[in-house]
Amino acid sequence: MTPSDPPDPLEPYTGPIPDHLRSMFERANELIRQGADVYFKWTCLDPGCGARQTFESKNTFYRLGKCEECKYVTDLWHRDAKVNYLLIWDSRRQGRQP
Repeated sequence: MTPSDPPDPLEPYTGPIPDHLRSMFERANELIRQGADVYFKWTCLDPGCGARQTFESKNTFYRLGKCEECKYVTDLWHRDAKVNYLLIWDSRRQGRQP
């Protein structure tokens, strides 16, 4: 994928999850069910960039991510994309952290 192939429009991904990301998605979904806000993070795969990015929409995953720094479009199913999540837990609203 190259910067000239931007997702248009970026649509949330709802399809099957690759094996190398399955356990991370299962944990994220479990936390979402418990009331947490989860923001998915990823690493830009442009060789000259490598910036860490975070999707703005909580509890939503996108298959493609466009880097805010270099505009490169990364396929997040690629094993080198380093996909993870940021957990936001409001203990006043949700009680003890899971």
